Order: sequence, then structure tokens, then C-alpha cells
Amino acid sequence: MDRGGQLRLCALFCFAIATLRGFMVSEETAHQIVDATKLGLHFDGSHKNQDSFKVLARQDEFLLIGARNTLYNISVENFSHVQSLNWPSTKENTEECLMKGKNEDDCQNYIRLYARNLDGTFIVCGTNAYKPLCRLYYAEQENEYKVLREFHAAGVVPYDAEHNSTYVYNPETQEMFSATAADFATLDPLIYKRDMTKKEDLGLRTNRYDKKILNEPSFVASFKIEDYVYFWFREATYEQRGCGKAVYARVGRVCSHDHGHARRKDTWTSFVKAPLNCSAPGEFPHYFDELVATSESIPGSNSLSDSRLLYAVFNSPSSIIPSSAICAFSMHDVKQVFEKSEFKVRHNTGMRHLPRYPSAVLASATVKPGFCVNDSRLLSDDIVNFVNNNPLLNDAIPNVFESPLFVHLGYSGSFTQIAVDAKVKGLDGHEYDVVFVGTDNGKVLKMLNTAVDSRNVKSNLIEVINVFADNSVVTGLFIYHPKNSNRSASSGKLIVVSSKEIRLLPLFHCSEARDCWSCLKLQDPYCAWDTQAERCVGQSSWKKSKLNLLQNVRRPMPNVRACPSGSSKVAKAESLDGILQKDFVPANLEPAGGSTSGQSDGCACNDLESSPFRSSRHDPEIVKETYRSDAFAVAIPLTFLISSILGFLFGYKCRMSRLLKKKGLPTKDQLAGNVYYQNNPAVISTVKTAVNSSKAASTVPQIGLCDTLPKLSTSSQQHSGLQLKSMSGYNTLPKSHLVKKVYV
Repeated sequence: MDRGGQLRLCALFCFAIATLRGFMVSEETAHQIVDATKLGLHFDGSHKNQDSFKVLARQDEFLLIGARNTLYNISVENFSHVQSLNWPSTKENTEECLMKGKNEDDCQNYIRLYARNLDGTFIVCGTNAYKPLCRLYYAEQENEYKVLREFHAAGVVPYDAEHNSTYVYNPETQEMFSATAADFATLDPLIYKRDMTKKEDLGLRTNRYDKKILNEPSFVASFKIEDYVYFWFREATYEQRGCGKAVYARVGRVCSHDHGHARRKDTWTSFVKAPLNCSAPGEFPHYFDELVATSESIPGSNSLSDSRLLYAVFNSPSSIIPSSAICAFSMHDVKQVFEKSEFKVRHNTGMRHLPRYPSAVLASATVKPGFCVNDSRLLSDDIVNFVNNNPLLNDAIPNVFESPLFVHLGYSGSFTQIAVDAKVKGLDGHEYDVVFVGTDNGKVLKMLNTAVDSRNVKSNLIEVINVFADNSVVTGLFIYHPKNSNRSASSGKLIVVSSKEIRLLPLFHCSEARDCWSCLKLQDPYCAWDTQAERCVGQSSWKKSKLNLLQNVRRPMPNVRACPSGSSKVAKAESLDGILQKDFVPANLEPAGGSTSGQSDGCACNDLESSPFRSSRHDPEIVKETYRSDAFAVAIPLTFLISSILGFLFGYKCRMSRLLKKKGLPTKDQLAGNVYYQNNPAVISTVKTAVNSSKAASTVPQIGLCDTLPKLSTSSQQHSGLQLKSMSGYNTLPKSHLVKKVYV
């Protein structure tokens, strides 16, 4: 890369950092860090093997967990092992798998699907040593199950246990909607619908090996709403000619009662897909295109969206600025894009898409392609061919907010999973979404979304929870509330999954805050300071009467007058800067206990403007966090620039040194440190004579990157006074003569 390219790249890097820093999160900005590696309950299966856990279903207070050769049923209340179903692969299937080049761990039966029917029977499917298989079971009695039917499951579950797949099951119709790969080499990705009551059923699928439909997809989530099934995934694409391969986030949709076409009975007539937009705003937006995980759809806030919301985790594909972000999407916006957006149409046979391309097919259609119809078999050939050739919509589904809620920069700690506890009610009467995010280094970040509208994006990092001692990747994250319980008084649970361990943790760690100041500073809607008990308590400990509770959620720093000044624990409270709370109280401000304003000692001041910390200049934590963000924004591009310059200089010096050694010439360091070069008259005389003779040189051949040596002609050899031997090539001085300097 030339210097101009490096400078442009650095400028882009600096701009991206400046754009993102407004909503960046890091462990340093967390209000508290909790070591939970030895807290809560855990489940690790057989203890011996790599179980590759995956939570398949939640039924009331039970978890159904797919693992190596086993389906576990465990209780969420105490994480006890209730039941298990063992189903290993046969010896023949295992040997065949090994012959195909897979190892012993691969050639096991990893359970990857569980679906329960209305009649009490249930379907279990596994990878079966790279030969997917399903069984229909019936529970005769505890831990005794009868196999009613067995059938092949290619297209229902993946061959590879680590493949990113997803499924939706409709127990009323017993139809399975799956998104996976249908072959051994995972080269045939598909979205598939199958009637599970039939042993052999072609079903409906996307076109085989058609990159317009699915191109190296990684499926993330799926769910059914009304007549449609939605699939969230990322895929490779070549939408722009000459721009190379890129990865984009998509939402695909099919009609649940699509019956195929009269001419192609096994192919969808309703599959369409739309892009997702999660980006940092600016003149040059920074895009997060790699969809990694989604939350379950949750009730939306009236001020943001009346429809349901879905939070999603994205990564940036850039290797220069590795980053993760969280955006939210309204199902209303999703439906609007599928209903109103025009299609991107391929121009001729090229890879380029043209948006809003006029088409006679669409103009004459009575129903937009991709919509549910009474009988898809009656659709015209033109409509079906059009939607199969052009499944991509032009408009992107927008982020509910104008910017990502949270952004993380760096290689370590990338976001991997997300779960949201929606509408957690604080003491101020407002409802908040508490967002839990799993990372690739075994941690869970607990964040709070306090945005009141799409423009005013406000969030904070409440705490960082160290979950797995070995820093295992968080592969699953779920929130559990007891059924038919009062959520405000219940002890909810956080379920954290890795490939070899499942942990059960509380949703809050209020007791980690040892004083009033620290408790209020958490900005955690689960936590409040009990002025009578003088401790930070969680929602499950709140009494009906909340007059003795203090809480701070919206303020970046709590009002110092909120905490009772008579508490000995408050007197010991320290801010993050290590300075006592009393040091920030203005001299002319009376303590809460001696106030003449009529406020009681336990009164939490609700007048936000009366806070002495309303200005960031007086707020030590805001000043500190602002300083951190500013320093971070400057330090990273500056380090990048300095390292680039030093790398260039070092590389240039090494290059010149190699060239000189290759030509047998002394380097600058040798000239400076060798007495022979400095004090030998013969050498100096030889060099001066050679320099004078070089003026008559007829040609000056190029030797290296930027240095030349004269080529001596026959006449110059005769008049120079030097007896030079005939040399092929450049006729330079013989090796016995050492040159100190050469002048041109």
C-alpha cells in the first residue's frame, strides 16, 4: 500500500473511531465487575466428553438440552438432572463416518432438534455420525421411551453438529420449517418445509446450488408470526461488481402454507429476503453486517414502537476495526419492508443488482411475489420465475434507533449471544429493557437501554460478569422467570451456555455494592438501597411498601443528597476515582440530615436540575468516562500512525542493508566503525581515482532501488592510472579494493 493509501486508511480509521465512541462500551466503563465463576448452579453432563450442549426447548421449569448421544431434561429451579434419553449412533454408521475422514468426536450422534406434538409424542433428531436421523418417541413411563418411527433427516438437521442451523415447528400441522445444510460437505444450504407425519416427504425447499437464493449462509434464528415464517441469517454476496466478496445480514420470509408450484412442486414460490441495516451514522457510515445472534421478540415500548422488538448482535467484518454492536428492529418495520419494498433485479447475467428496476411482470401481477395466496399452485410461471431469480428486496430494514445501542471495539470480547429482560419496572415507574450479552471470552455484559425515543440513544454498562473460568465462548443465553409469578417479586434466572457447561445465575448482584453510593451508582433497575437495613437489595427482597428504598436509573451519577448522611457506610463510600463522596458536596450545601428545605433524611430527591452534578464539569465519573473515551479515540489512531511510520522506516533500512550486502558494499555502520576504511591511504586514493574516472562513464546502469554504479569504458580504464582486470557485467572495482564513498 502506498503512503497515500495508508493516510486515507488512517483517516477512515480515525473517523470510524470518532463516530463510534459516543456509544462504545468496555469493561473499564462498567459500574461493577462480578466474579461468578463459582456462583450459582452448573450442569456439565457426563464430565468426560465434549458434550457440545445446545438448549433445544424450554417447557415450564424444565430445559431440554441436546448433547453428545444424549437428550437431557433438567430442572431450572435447582439444575438437577430429571431425565435423559440416550441415543448413540450404530457401529456401522460410526465406521462409515470414520472412513469418510471424520474423527471420533465428529462421528457421534449430537442431538440437535426436539419438538413436542399435541398428543404427547415428541420428535428427536440428531447428526447420527454425519447421517442425520429422526425418531418419533412416546414416553411409556419415567426414563422409558418407545420408538414409534424412524426416518432420514437430511435437510431437517445438519450433518455437522457445529453448523449454524435453526428450525420452527408447528405442532398443529406437524410441519417442520428448518434452515440448515442438506449434504455432507455443507455445500447445499436450504430453507426447508417438511410434513413430519410422513416417513418420506419431498416437502418444499429453496433452489439447489443457487447463490441468488442462499450463498454460504449462517442461520441465526427463526420464528413464525401469523402466516409467515421468518429466518434471520448472514450470507456472502457479490452485489456490487468489482467490490469483491462481502457478508451481509438478511431476513428471509416464506409463507407457511405455500404448496409449491404446479411445475415445480418441491420449490418455494414465496421465498424473499431483505437486508438489515445496523450502522453508525455519519457522512461515511460504519456498517455492522455480520449478524451473529438475536433475542426473542419482546413487547415494544409505546414511545419507540407499538409492535414487538427484536434485539440483534452484529460484528463488523473489517479486520482493521474489529467491532461488535447491538441494534434493535421492530416487527412492524420488517413487515413494512416486505410489503412495500421493490425488488433488486439482476441486470442481464451479471452480478450487479439494479434497485427499483421496472418490470412488466410486477406491473401485471395481482399479488406481489412473496405474499401468501390461497393456492400457490395456481400462480403464473412468470411470477414464480421472477421471485426465484430476484428474491432480494431493495429497501433495508432499519434500526429502531438512529445508532447502535452499544458498540465494542477489539478482538477479544466480541459479542456472541443476547437475551433481553423486557420492561423491568423501576421505582420511578418507568420500564426498562435490561440487555444481557455473551462474549467470546466467557463473560456476560449486563447493559441497560434507557432510550426514550429513536434519536436519544442512552445506555450504560451496569456490570461485567465473569461466568466461565476457562473463558469458553458463550453459545447460548436465556432468561427464565417462573410461570404465573409476579415478575417484580420473582427471582429471575440467567441461563448461560457454553459447549461443555451450563450455568444458572441470578439476574442481579446487588449485594456486591457495599454502600448507598455504590448501589445508586449501578443504575440497575433490579437494585435499590434499603435505608432501614442499610444494604443494596434486589427486587425479590423488596417489600410492598417501597418508601424506604432509594434507586437511581436514569442519572449518570446519583444525587449525593439522596443517600442518608447519617449512615456510617455512606461515609466510607468512594467514587471510582478513589475520592470520598463528601469531597464533591459544595461547601454551601447542607447535608441531607440538616437540610432546611423540609426534606426528610430518607427522601430521594427527584428534582434532577437541583443536583450539584448536573454539569459534567462537577461530576467526577462523567469527567473520567469522557476522558477515557477521548483518550481512547485519540490513542488508537495515533498508535496506528506511529507504528506505520516506524514500520516503514525499519523496513526501508532493512531493505537498503540487504541490497548493500548483496553487492558486497560496506554499510553505513561499517564505514563509521571500521578503522580500515577511515585510515587506509591506499583505499582513499583508490576511491578518489575511481570517482574521477567515473565522470567519463558512458552509461549508468540501474543497480538497486535507488543507487547506481558507473560502468567504466575501455578508454577510461587506460587513462585512469588503474590496472583493472576485465570484468563481465558492470566492470566495477575488484573485491580486493574497498570503497569508502562514491560521488556521482
